[in-house]
Amino acid sequence: MRNLYVLGVYLAYLGMGMTAPFIFGLGYIWVDTFLPQLVAPGILGAVPVAMIMGVAAIGGYALFDRRFPPRITLTAVLSLTLAVWVTLTTTWAAAPSVAWVKWDWAFKTILFSVFIPYLFRTRVQIEALILTFIGAALLHMLPVGAKAVLGGGRYGMDVGLLGHNVGLSESSGLATVSIMFIPLFLYLRTHSILIPRWKLRGPFLLGMIMISVATAVGTVARTAMVGFVVMGAMVWMRSRHKVLLGTVMAGCAALVLYVASGAWTERMSTIETYRQENSAYTRILMWRWTLDYAAQHPLGGGFYVHSTSRIEDDMDGDGKVEVQVGRAAHSSYFELLGEQGWPGLFLFLLIACRCLWVYQWVVRRTRGNPDLLWCKELAAALQCGLLTVMACGAFIGVSMQPMFWYLFALSTCMGEYVRRVQAPAVSPLGRALPVSGGRLAPPLARPGYPRLR
Repeated sequence: MRNLYVLGVYLAYLGMGMTAPFIFGLGYIWVDTFLPQLVAPGILGAVPVAMIMGVAAIGGYALFDRRFPPRITLTAVLSLTLAVWVTLTTTWAAAPSVAWVKWDWAFKTILFSVFIPYLFRTRVQIEALILTFIGAALLHMLPVGAKAVLGGGRYGMDVGLLGHNVGLSESSGLATVSIMFIPLFLYLRTHSILIPRWKLRGPFLLGMIMISVATAVGTVARTAMVGFVVMGAMVWMRSRHKVLLGTVMAGCAALVLYVASGAWTERMSTIETYRQENSAYTRILMWRWTLDYAAQHPLGGGFYVHSTSRIEDDMDGDGKVEVQVGRAAHSSYFELLGEQGWPGLFLFLLIACRCLWVYQWVVRRTRGNPDLLWCKELAAALQCGLLTVMACGAFIGVSMQPMFWYLFALSTCMGEYVRRVQAPAVSPLGRALPVSGGRLAPPLARPGYPRLR
């Protein structure tokens, strides 16, 4: 039954995409996040589901939906430059056999992020993208959240939908995405136009926040603590009721500590005793190895270069050295430094900083405009989510995962939408009608700038 249900959803995306090409893009995001070929291997395991949906999205846009494309932005140029660079580094990869495997999906992730702003240009389309991403991830979150509520689970235990360490079944990555969704749920509670305005919409979305918190706690990943601190600080700083919100946050934190399992509190306590905790100390040794490698290979060693690593661990200080080979970097930034060298790390950080600036630009540009209040609130929520992912990314290797690149793409979607709707309209006599008084210009046609909503 599960195989048939997943197949039905996949075919539904393909069918509805015939009527609106951007739905093919939603289907690709669902496939990229949910991984139906692994959830239902009996039917879709041998089918190139991502390739089919990706080709459909590109073909649908090229044939039926090429109107009013966004500008070629700095984010797109930097992303394409990074796509070229990761291809070059793969040609001299230290571990070529596995490097090309990662290049295959990482290259596609970067390219599709550049293509996303061409598909998602209106408010409905942008919100549909966010809801699709949340909905696909939620199916991975629910088993972990339920396990946490029931008081079970421990670090490294497979309780996700896939049952093995891939995609959002990886505990730290799932915790990061779960926390990233919290400001988005707060936005949807007030501004959603796709979720029906019924009496239980508010309680339903508050329940989604509780599921996000339970999932992050249920992963028993220390990355969750970093995410909670950054996300909480960002939400508190943007709040107009700081005393009330601070009190609520403190109460929620106390409640989580009270009901959390002993495995979670024990795991969090190792943050202070990293020297005695094998995983944390090994991570520091790997960062040191990466710095030494980058000093000798400043242009990087290609994907999976850390599979060639060799570190000596004398954690107990008793002279008994344990040699470990092929450990992961456990940091997006050290992962990039080792694999893509200083140029790759610089490009990635430049993209991230540019996207944070675009979100802030949207917030400033729409402040005081009631017609674009939703843009201001959504940009603030996405900026908070990106900062959370960047902070958590310091401790997990997710630099090429969709969670980063969807947030990068959404910054362009938001920036281009605001630029378009605030562009002056043109009167029938050809005279410009500028925006004034904090209100949008009359929705008259301007060549190349339609009033898409």
